[in-house]
Amino acid sequence: MKPIPELVEAARAVAHSVAEGAYGTEVRIEVDNTSDDWHGSLLRHVFEQKMSLLTPVAFLDVIGDGADHVVGYVDHEAYRRADEASVLDDAQVAAIVSDNEFLPPRSHIVQRTSYAGPEGGRLEGVVVEGAAGSSRRRWLVEINIARRLVASVRPLDETEAGTEQ
Repeated sequence: MKPIPELVEAARAVAHSVAEGAYGTEVRIEVDNTSDDWHGSLLRHVFEQKMSLLTPVAFLDVIGDGADHVVGYVDHEAYRRADEASVLDDAQVAAIVSDNEFLPPRSHIVQRTSYAGPEGGRLEGVVVEGAAGSSRRRWLVEINIARRLVASVRPLDETEAGTEQ
């Protein structure tokens, strides 16, 4: 087995390369902890490493309501590199939306549309509604198709919920 410091650096380098390719921007990887244990049933050493991925967030606008609650956001950096060729299927869009921790659990997609982004390329506009029994609020979630990244979550009122961009 390789020495632990060599394994730590190799894993960090792979994570850094993959993350920069996915995010299209400089990232920082911090190693949180590592462990090297003998696995009795596998009969081998198992190396595990927990890392944190830090990306720069620039020009993040927070949307508040009249009661000073955060109801949405716009990440201007996430609009970059929206290419023209990418397409997302329903399962991919659902996975991206459900992975966004800002939206309530069990939110569901009501409507989808694709349109030109502010910096070129294509965005997927998805109207999402809170699950029954929770907030029935609706949001417009804009997804950078090329980067598979949520660019904004904007609250919709009743008059906006049925409109497309």
